[in-house]
Amino acid sequence: MSGFERRKKHAPYSRQLNDARGSIAILTGREAWRRAASRSWFVGRKLVLPFGEDPEAFVWPVADTNCIVFGFGDPEPWETLDRLSVELIQSGALFVIWNLAEDDGPATLYRPASGEGTS
Repeated sequence: MSGFERRKKHAPYSRQLNDARGSIAILTGREAWRRAASRSWFVGRKLVLPFGEDPEAFVWPVADTNCIVFGFGDPEPWETLDRLSVELIQSGALFVIWNLAEDDGPATLYRPASGEGTS
C-alpha cells in the first residue's frame, strides 16, 4: 500500500469466539446476519463476512482451525469467496471448505500448500 496500511476491522462475532479449536463457521450471503444471530448454531464458533464487504478489510482470527464457509440467502460472488478463502488461509486456517446451498457439487476444499481449490 502507499505509505500507510489500511486498518483492518475484526470480523463480526470475532470477539465472541470461545476456545475455537477445531472448526469455525464463516457465514456469507445476504442472510448471514440472521443465521449468525442463532443462539444454538455454532455458538462461540462463528464469524460473519458482511454481505458485499471485502474480506481483506477484516482480521480473521482462525489460526490452527478448520473453516467451513456457509452461504445464506443471496450468495456472494465467487471472486469474493475466493478472496475470503485466501484471507482465511493467510490468517492461519488449516483448510477451508465451501459448503454453499447453491452449489450442487461436492464441497470445495482449499489447502494452504496449493492455494488452489479442489473438489
